[in-house]
Amino acid sequence: MDNQLNEKNLSNALTLNLKPFQDNFWHSLKRYPAMISGWGSGKTLFAILRGMDLSQEIPENLGLFVRKEYTDLRDSTIKDFEKYTGLRLDANKEVRFPNGSMIMFRHGAELDVLKNINLGWFCIEQAEEFESEEQFEFLRGRLRRAKVKFHTGFIIANANGQNWIWKLWISNPKEEFEVFTATTFDNADNLPKDFIEDLKRMELEAPEQYRRFVLNDFSVSDDQFLIIKSRWFEELKKVIFPSHSAKKIVACDPSLGGDECVIYVMENSKIIDEKILHENNTMIIAGEILAFLRKYEINDVAIDIIGIGKGIADRLQEWKINITEIDSAEKAEQQDLFYNKRAEIWFYTSQQIINKNIEYPIDEELRRQLSNVRYKVLDSNGKIKLEPKQDTKERLGRSPDRADAFVYGLWGLKNVTEFNPYQQTNIDFDKVFSGGRAGY
Repeated sequence: MDNQLNEKNLSNALTLNLKPFQDNFWHSLKRYPAMISGWGSGKTLFAILRGMDLSQEIPENLGLFVRKEYTDLRDSTIKDFEKYTGLRLDANKEVRFPNGSMIMFRHGAELDVLKNINLGWFCIEQAEEFESEEQFEFLRGRLRRAKVKFHTGFIIANANGQNWIWKLWISNPKEEFEVFTATTFDNADNLPKDFIEDLKRMELEAPEQYRRFVLNDFSVSDDQFLIIKSRWFEELKKVIFPSHSAKKIVACDPSLGGDECVIYVMENSKIIDEKILHENNTMIIAGEILAFLRKYEINDVAIDIIGIGKGIADRLQEWKINITEIDSAEKAEQQDLFYNKRAEIWFYTSQQIINKNIEYPIDEELRRQLSNVRYKVLDSNGKIKLEPKQDTKERLGRSPDRADAFVYGLWGLKNVTEFNPYQQTNIDFDKVFSGGRAGY
């Protein structure tokens, strides 16, 4: 394992026109400097450079890089560090230097075990992901490493409304706090031309994202990042859908713990029948789905297979039904754009609504659930991740089961051929229902 700095990698990373805000953050002598700036402004690179200088120039120093979520720490922070420096972390997520210094990498849930550690420096990457200054203040209290004359804690972040970062560094900063802000365009000559051109389109297509992540606008916060906005539904009222051959599917979001088990029959984007159960018996749920398939002569089902859904899907497959199995935690088809399948499916629905490809949902509760799911952007490529479902549930006062069933149905319809009333279903319903409903 080579723990010596790879000068070639670092020099390649620095083949750019260094901007004053980057240089000043990198070499700031303040105790708590921050770079709050737009996409592509070099936040991560210059945080790494600052950490490397502190570790290489000060013997026996101890530094710490922090990210809120483990997956983001692993897939982004650590990968960027290894790419820029050529160093490789050991099994403990640490890098050691010949002068006795060490850099540790930890995520939010691991901070509690650092109560007795004495740091020389720390860096919080994407600091706006933390809801409060609690973690910053905790690490601030760890800046007490002996024989280290310069102690510093620094953050890099995107603007996110008037949050704790805004209060500490923007609104009324104390003497030891220093902030460097910039838009994406302040570093434009170091960025690909097609990236800059795409931002111009983004200004029209996603104005909130553009203002926050490109213009570094502090007036835009996470609260404005709804994957589907309620006002979009009003536009759907004006759309007239011509009569044409239909695609049909049964969509189901099974649930446990008192939540709704939702079964929709969808013809194109329109819900033509439904059943809302409070049931977790896989055989009963499978039976209700089969009843809908028989009634409407449908061969296709879209179902969430996490939890009891897998058992229902397995039961339905015994009858040669076409199943679109949806595991919301699995990798997205477009992994560069979406954190997981759940984000991809919801974004697909939002685009269908924006493009007016679906009919106005009559159910007010369904519309409420659809327009209450938030997302965040993980990186400068615009990669999308939805908030945890529990957060949506707490805000709504209930689980968004109707919305989930609806988006599953729209996603599954992509795999459905147009309905032909003269084509026989491939399901032998006489066999399925032989012996009555108890025969499922």
